[in-house]
Formats: sequence, structure tokens, C-alpha cells
Amino acid sequence: MGQLYGTYSDILNEIDLPFLDSSQVRRKAVGLTLDASSFVADGDGRKIVKAGTVVGRADGETKYKEVIKAVAASKSLGDAGSNTLFVVTAKEGGVAGNGLKIKLTDNGHDSRATTDIEYDSYLGIVTAHLENDGSAITATVGDVVNAITAGAKAASVEVGADNAKIKVTAKTAGFEGNDLSIVLADPGANDKALSVDYDDGVITVNLATDGSGSITSTGADVVAAINADVEASALVYAELGTGSDGTGTCAAVASTALVGGSDEAPVTAANGTGSDGSGTASETAATALAGGVDQNVVAEYITAETVELTDGDQVVAVFDQARVRASRLETDIDDAIKAQLKGFDFV
Repeated sequence: MGQLYGTYSDILNEIDLPFLDSSQVRRKAVGLTLDASSFVADGDGRKIVKAGTVVGRADGETKYKEVIKAVAASKSLGDAGSNTLFVVTAKEGGVAGNGLKIKLTDNGHDSRATTDIEYDSYLGIVTAHLENDGSAITATVGDVVNAITAGAKAASVEVGADNAKIKVTAKTAGFEGNDLSIVLADPGANDKALSVDYDDGVITVNLATDGSGSITSTGADVVAAINADVEASALVYAELGTGSDGTGTCAAVASTALVGGSDEAPVTAANGTGSDGSGTASETAATALAGGVDQNVVAEYITAETVELTDGDQVVAVFDQARVRASRLETDIDDAIKAQLKGFDFV
């Protein structure tokens, strides 16, 4: 770590920096050699390392260099002229982002009511399942951007009508919730009790009937039955639907899938320059992100003084423990770098 320059009281007396919080009781400083070749010269050809610069080193190196943040991989798709240009960017910087892929599909026109995001962590593929009417894609690029931005969402569906309407929502957010479905079944027999069955993603509510075979279950009855069933309630939560007071008698409803479930993806998305996202999205094969670059060295210290390196390597005082006002630093420090600076509190 280098030679300790003095006790914390000596440092406080000798160094007055705007990015340090005076409420911090303890600050340690050490002297390190900065590698002049690893710092970029300014417009006048001088290499000036400002106080507050984060420095570190790679394994086996003895000199310290400025920490250059990782670059996130990204990919542009579409074109501005048709308002379909958008950019997908890895949330984390580094070469690992180059292993991610983006795919857009309508699954052969599967009549999807919403645009949903599925993330396959094994293959690294982020798939946007596009809204379509069964014959053509109706999703815009803006819908894709919004779906990625929204993150994880729970699938849900409303079935029934008027005061018999109920809403069923997957308890776990994610694309897999779209594999669940709900059936309200008329048993077609007299004096049947209300019951709930679950099998392979299908929740079947067998509606109660009276002595003449007429359905007697209300919306409120069905909600209570689903929430009381051990298997069904582990997967979904039932409640009254929009505008329903639960007093209406239910009618049979064929198998209806939950919709709108989306995964949290390791990417962000935004409309590209010159595009407002209003253009219709198009199917796109899995396409890799590119351009991700790892952070150059492991962050360890923050420089405590400004030093000029124009004529070669220089020893500089640095902090390895401090309370730092991040807003007063010359440059932003991203979360990945902050996480490496174990002795620092950022306020």
C-alpha cells in the first residue's frame, strides 16, 4: 500500500479538499507511484492528475493508473426514417455484455395482447414477444422500449362480466406467468359444490349449482375459493375485477391465459436518435450486443492532491479510507467502482 504519511490529525491539518466530508473521524493516506504513461495529456500537453481521481492497478503491476470505467455493450436496431430505430444497452459495463442478444418475434402471429419480455439467462437472449392481432404485428418499437424499461411484471387477466367479473394475477412477476390460465366451468349437473382444481398451469373453478343445475356461484365466491385453494393460491391471487362488486352470478368461461407477464432483463432500451418509436416493430433474429469493454484496473484509492505527471512517474498522496461527497468530485464514479473502494463512504 505504500508508506503511511501520518496520522489522521496530520492529514486533516495538511489537506483541505472540497470532496471530503469533515464529519468523517478517520482518514488514512498513503504514498503511491502513479504511472505517467497511463494518464492522458490535456490540450496543452500536460498530464495533470486532479485531486479526487480514482486510481488502481492490475495484478502484478506496481504503478497505479487512472481507473477507466467499463463500457457497456449495445446494439442499434431499425432505422430513424421509419421511426423504428432503438438502442439496447447492457445494464452492466464490461465484455460480459457482448454475450447478450436481443430478439423480436411474434411467434407466428400468436394473437398476443401485449408486448412481453422473456430473458433466457442460460443463452443470454432477451426476447420481445410482440403484440399482434393474429395476422400482423401491432406492436410499435416504442412498445418494445417500454416493455424492456418496465422490468419484471406479473401476468394477469380479467374474466367474467359486470358484477361477476374477477381478476387473477400471478404471484410471481415474470414471463412464465403467461403460461397460467383460468377456467370457470359449468359442471352441467345438479347440486354441485364450488371447487378448484389445478393441473399443468390450468386453474379450473368448478362452479356451484342448485337443484335444477343452475349456477349459483358469485364473483365473490369464486375469488374466495381460488384464494383458499392451496395449489392455486401458491401461484395466483384473485380479486374482484374492474367495476365488479362480486354479487353477480358467474357464467362459464373457457380457458383464458394470463397475459402481460415480463421478465427483468439485463439491458436497457431507448429510442434512437431521430426516431420517436412510433414505427411498427419487425421480427429480428437473435442479434448480439457489441462494444463492451472491461474496466481497466481494480479501483483502490482516491488521490488526495493534484499532481503533474508530464515529466514522468510521480509519488502522490492518496486516501484509502474517507467519507466522500461524490457530487464534488471532478468526475462521476459508477457503482461498480464504488463497490471496490471498500474504505469509502459516499454521501
